[in-house]
Amino acid sequence: MSPLVYIALYGWLLVALVLFSQLGAVRGFVATAVGGFLLLTPVRLQTVDGVPPLDRAAAIAIGAVAATLLFAPAALQRYRFHWVDLVVAAALIAWGATNLVNPTGVTQALMDWWWFAMFAVVPYYLGRIHFASPSSLPLLARGIVFGSLLIAPLIAYEMVMSPTLHYHIYGVSTGNAMERFRMGGWRPRVFQPAGLGLAIWLGGSAIVAVALFWSGMRSRILNLPMGLAALASVALGFFSRGAGAIALMAMGIGFGYYAYFVPD
Repeated sequence: MSPLVYIALYGWLLVALVLFSQLGAVRGFVATAVGGFLLLTPVRLQTVDGVPPLDRAAAIAIGAVAATLLFAPAALQRYRFHWVDLVVAAALIAWGATNLVNPTGVTQALMDWWWFAMFAVVPYYLGRIHFASPSSLPLLARGIVFGSLLIAPLIAYEMVMSPTLHYHIYGVSTGNAMERFRMGGWRPRVFQPAGLGLAIWLGGSAIVAVALFWSGMRSRILNLPMGLAALASVALGFFSRGAGAIALMAMGIGFGYYAYFVPD
């Protein structure tokens, strides 16, 4: 395993502070979350006994929480309770509670609670805080599309050379070798545990890009007009070579078309 794994995961805590300080709370949170998800390794680093391992989700969550407390503490006051919050809290409790009635025990329950909190609960509540107003949501949407287009050269590389970037950069192989070749070509995965994870992300990003275009968004992304950015995002969704993800992408775009253009 390359030392870059340690540098990337521990260093992302500092990256989050820099992004928040330079971009502001909302843009900083988007850059921290999207950039971390697309660029960090999914490898888990074991720490001392009894301390949860550091992984990509934890690096993003801890960095974003620390940066919010340091640079945007007033944002915490924007939180307003909603009944959906109870569903998230119940999911957290249920996630680890099964270990208490199984032989795995309390230690594994605590580890599972920690992982689910970092992966889902903390990002959810940070999103509730930073995207409390509708005006902030386009920043999230543009950030998702921006991130996908930014890694397009990496996707193109793996389509030609095979999905080995994670091994060459982080020194660790991920995913199942049997699922690397799909639909007559290499299935990219970049820094995701498997090609399916990247395919689902790119499909969702394509839906967001098309929705931004249909909504009349006039800004450019990576110096591309919004229409061209949407077209490129859809192409990336197809290049992901995930049949299920492509089907979901087509359904999402179809439902979006119905919502935007079919009269009531």
